[in-house]
Amino acid sequence: MTGNQEHAKGAKTTGNLVVQCPICRRPVPWQEDYPHRPFCSARCKQIDFGDWVLEKHAIAGETLDDWQGDGQN
Repeated sequence: MTGNQEHAKGAKTTGNLVVQCPICRRPVPWQEDYPHRPFCSARCKQIDFGDWVLEKHAIAGETLDDWQGDGQN
């Protein structure tokens, strides 16, 4: 068991809110002193960041090429 797993298992949370890590699905206590939330570890946080950089994730909406703004940016 890794240090992060032990931390999540023995963590005392206010409100007992526990979420799943978006990458590996491990339980993550939602508390201020848990540094990587909503991720279970720095590794999962980096994997998610890499997915955004590689454009595996996207926010729905018009692409910038198709966007018709007022031209006053």
